[in-house]
Amino acid sequence: MLNKHLVLSLVIPTYNSIGKFERMLNSLIPLLQESRIEIIFVDDCSKDDTYSVLKTTFAESRSVQVLRLDNNSGSASTPRNIGIENAQGSYVFFLDSDDSIQPKTILSLLDELSNESVDIYRAPILISDNNSRQFLVDVVPHWRNDLKYREKLALIVKHQGMTASSIIRRSLLVETRIRFPTDRRIGEDISFIAQVLVASKTINYCEQPFREYSKNNVNANSVTQSLRSSDFGDFFRSWQFCEKTLSAAGVSFVELHGLHAVNYAMHQYLLFQTGAIDQHDFLDAVHFVRNNWKILSKLPFGQRVREQLVALKKKNLHLFENLMRLRVLAAGYDLKFFNEIASALASNFDIKVDNWDGHTQHNPSRSRELARWADVIFCEWLHGNVEWFSKLKESKAPIVVRCHRHEALSPFGERFDRRKVKAFIAISPHGLDDFSERFAIPRRLFSLIPNAVDVSGFEVRSVARDKNSSLLRLLMVGLAPKLKGLHRAVQVVDALKQRGENVLLTVYGKSPDEISWVWNNSDERNYFESVFRYIDSHGLRDNIEFVGWANLKTAYAQHDILLSLSDFEGCQVAVLEAMAAGVVPIVRPWRGAKECYPSEFIVDDDAVVNRVLQLKDEVYYDSMASIAVKYVRETCDIGIVAEQISAVIKSSLL
Repeated sequence: MLNKHLVLSLVIPTYNSIGKFERMLNSLIPLLQESRIEIIFVDDCSKDDTYSVLKTTFAESRSVQVLRLDNNSGSASTPRNIGIENAQGSYVFFLDSDDSIQPKTILSLLDELSNESVDIYRAPILISDNNSRQFLVDVVPHWRNDLKYREKLALIVKHQGMTASSIIRRSLLVETRIRFPTDRRIGEDISFIAQVLVASKTINYCEQPFREYSKNNVNANSVTQSLRSSDFGDFFRSWQFCEKTLSAAGVSFVELHGLHAVNYAMHQYLLFQTGAIDQHDFLDAVHFVRNNWKILSKLPFGQRVREQLVALKKKNLHLFENLMRLRVLAAGYDLKFFNEIASALASNFDIKVDNWDGHTQHNPSRSRELARWADVIFCEWLHGNVEWFSKLKESKAPIVVRCHRHEALSPFGERFDRRKVKAFIAISPHGLDDFSERFAIPRRLFSLIPNAVDVSGFEVRSVARDKNSSLLRLLMVGLAPKLKGLHRAVQVVDALKQRGENVLLTVYGKSPDEISWVWNNSDERNYFESVFRYIDSHGLRDNIEFVGWANLKTAYAQHDILLSLSDFEGCQVAVLEAMAAGVVPIVRPWRGAKECYPSEFIVDDDAVVNRVLQLKDEVYYDSMASIAVKYVRETCDIGIVAEQISAVIKSSLL
């Protein structure tokens, strides 16, 4: 039996909303004591505790219903439709579980709603962004209540996103049987609202927002974060439906809203497409474009979107798919770390490279041309590349910067235009701290992603040691500058030899006299000369070999233990590479080492020799090697790192 005193029914679909709907629940508190409002939650068979939490929270509230579907429907349409069927208020309002209601606006309208004189109320939306700013969208300018119906309809279609955020007379929905379409995940809102607007005789606009949408409230379950071929087709099918529906009332959806709708859809699909477009969905897109080309061709689309629409008009699927790949420009000096992941990233993006000749040396005309092509600019190292691209006025592409270590000591981090740089990647926790503190960069802009390791590309050390050899095979990668701690490794070899061990330390990397800035520095030069004298005076020439650079993908497997005894590091990639090859590392506890590698491999200076001797035991060695290989496979493999970086690149466009 209907409750004639109920004025407004809030219908709120939920699905796996734990951790996302707390703000919404808090916003409802001022409404719970209002007898003219009821709240209907319809849970879409959540896998988490959403339903039970709602049942417990509102167990004592007579104004709240908590319903649940037996099976997940896949979109908000079915839960909303069930909400309509169960609503008893004179009006219905639809709220998403990750939004929050604006209670003052709602409460101020109740008396007016009691009159049931208006079919549908629309309002702007309050947005809260990642910078804690608030602003209104979907604002309708030049609105007057004395405007004619068609004029009001045109203003709504032109200036609003046509989401379901409307207060709608429930009897209108009952009489017309208008419901949300359940055959699509995308565009169900605009299809529903288009029908309601056309069926309405009276439309009103409230200048105060009904709801707040928070960009901070990232919803991994949102359908727009993963778009399938059918979702792509749903965009175009919904637009065609809206064009047909609204044209009956003398309004063209394509003419008034096509620019925004197409730009949004192409942008979303560019970011979140999964899998190829099937023929049926592609042909529906072609059908929409050809049917509406006369209008679409006159709208001021950017070059990229216009090319995409032309490809659809020509029914050229191959060309369209190429145009729907995100374009990433990798720029900087010494792109060795980027090159490790380039092939993996190429599965998601079109990639071009701008190789710089130094921290500030490059070809400006080529860099400028590449920047115009790019959707996102990925700067390897925080050097002059970041400063230059951030100040390039003709480029609107957001910039993502991957920081390593030594840039924290350079001045480049003080020179770039911060408005253009949308995200930073740090390779270690202590590196993140250094960059954030040194340059006052908000920590929320950082993602912590380790350097990538091509785990499958390394020859793996034989599981069993050569029983006929007592040789301890140590290695060190990189000996200059002096912070690499060569003297510590030499002292370890000396101590092992004094204990009667047969030991060989192989040192890979350029000799200090091959690195001009090192050898020309008197402090550095004196250090290395003293280390080499120590080697000679202690008779270690036969126990230490300097071999320059080699193919480390095969070289690691010829050794047993890697020594990383630096004063400090960002996150030494050689340690991870050795682990991938099944070689056990010994890492000095330099600042941040414990956060970069498993604790089993962090060894104090006075315990290094004993650890080397412990590792002579095959069972112990094999257990440590297993830990090493498992760690890099699960955290640093190229595929894993590339996916994490891909997510950061895409998020820079949101």
